[in-house]
Amino acid sequence: ANKKLMQDIDVMKTESDRQDKELKAFLMQQTEQTNAIKAYDAQNRELMVRLAELVQKEKNEEKMAAELSQVHIANLALEVKLQAMEEKMEKLLADLQSERQEKSDTDRTINLRVAPKAKAKAQAKSSPPL
Repeated sequence: ANKKLMQDIDVMKTESDRQDKELKAFLMQQTEQTNAIKAYDAQNRELMVRLAELVQKEKNEEKMAAELSQVHIANLALEVKLQAMEEKMEKLLADLQSERQEKSDTDRTINLRVAPKAKAKAQAKSSPPL
C-alpha cells in the first residue's frame, strides 16, 4: 500500500510539474503578447502624434495658400489701379502737349501780327523824321 501511495504521489508530482510547465509557457506567451500590445500602443501613439502634425501642417499650408491667393488678388487689383494711373498720366501728358502746342500756335500768331507793327514802330523811333 505504501508503494502504491508512493507511485500515486509520483504520478501527481509529474502531473503537477507538467501543469507548472504549461502554466509557465502560457504566462510567457501572455507576457510576450502584453509586450507586443504595449509596443503596438507606443507605435500607435507615435503615429497619432505624426498624424496630428501632418494635419496641422496641411492646415498651415491651406492657410498659406489662402493668404497667397489674397496677396495675388491684391496684386491684380494694384495692377489694375496702376494701369488706370498710367492711362491717366498718358492722357494728362497728351493734354499738356496739346495745350503747349495751342500756346505755341497762339504765340506764333501773336508774333506774326505784332512783330511787323513792333518792327515798324522800332524803325520809326530809330529813323529821324523826314
